[in-house]
Amino acid sequence: MSESNLGAAERAEVLERRGDIAGAVVEITHALDVQPDSVALLCRRAGLLMSQQKLDQAEVDLRRAAKINEGSADVQLSLGLLQCKRARWREAIAPLELAVDLDPSRASGHYFLAEAYNQTDRLSEALAQYETVVHLEPQNWRALKGVGIVLDKMNRPAEATLAYKKAREIQRR
Repeated sequence: MSESNLGAAERAEVLERRGDIAGAVVEITHALDVQPDSVALLCRRAGLLMSQQKLDQAEVDLRRAAKINEGSADVQLSLGLLQCKRARWREAIAPLELAVDLDPSRASGHYFLAEAYNQTDRLSEALAQYETVVHLEPQNWRALKGVGIVLDKMNRPAEATLAYKKAREIQRR
């Protein structure tokens, strides 16, 4: 199938893979012209906009998506991620907690919640979230590194060293 026969969302995916984020945004915008209440498309465009550091524009899409379906794990995860990108860690926690409650099998929700907890010195909660990520994705070296960082902060250097070692081993593979 040629690119011209693809739908807007599919063309956006092709453009994104090629590194043409601006072009992907245009295609998702065309798709939203046809499906203005598509939470998936709004979240997708918001994600693309966040990757371009267009955080205010991304927030407009995410607020609109939340009005359509506040109970969407994708919406809540994206809202939390937006606050993480702004380093508004305390504001990130509520939507990330909701995202994790709505979809506990999604490692990325646990990871960003762990990051927010870590940044706000809620260390035991951060550790539990990082460990959940490692349980869901045993090869996630970033989560293992997070475990090490939190254990260091908790004055547990021997355990931290083991976590760092595991993270390095996985990263080398």
